[in-house]
Amino acid sequence: MFCPRCGRPIDEGAQFCPSCGFAVSGPGTPLASSASPSPPLLLAASRLVLVYDKLSMMANFQFQDATGRLLGTTMGEVAFPLKYTLVDDRQQVVLSLDATRVRGLLYDYLIHDATGRVLASIHQESSFMSRKYQMSVNGQADWLLTTDASGYHYEIRSAPGGVVVATGQRKPALRTSTTQLEITEGQPLDHRIILGAMILLCYFTRK
Repeated sequence: MFCPRCGRPIDEGAQFCPSCGFAVSGPGTPLASSASPSPPLLLAASRLVLVYDKLSMMANFQFQDATGRLLGTTMGEVAFPLKYTLVDDRQQVVLSLDATRVRGLLYDYLIHDATGRVLASIHQESSFMSRKYQMSVNGQADWLLTTDASGYHYEIRSAPGGVVVATGQRKPALRTSTTQLEITEGQPLDHRIILGAMILLCYFTRK
């Protein structure tokens, strides 16, 4: 059978989807058994717009498609270090992002799935205002997040081969700051990890 949320195959009798953490069994829970349904657009789209409203009370972000349709939004908590939860247009949790102190002003940022399982960790290379971040997946530091000096261009690439899996181009305006996000088709990195990483980069360059 298949997960009714992300469309990925799951074992018969499983209570949770191993990919997105969705509860697939229980009273009133629909199960997909014959054909894989379409995953949420937030997890299927390769071109997204990440919007930050500078006049909002909370530093939250919205994911939209090219037409401006809302695909997902973050729910930030008043906490230091930062903590975010990303939900899709169905209000289902996609991921959470939080920080743990490493030393001094350096933090590791953890991306969790809906069940709390760590999908990736992101480590600042040098300082609080670092433009370079090392990302580890399954305990392997194989990915690098970078921004240019101005903080207007973001990039995620594999450290060994330099394969670019996602790019972001930020365009600040008077009220909002928007980032055009493009994810490489067939990229080898979990879509949720890319979204979490982009939230982090936009958080530090949202002004």
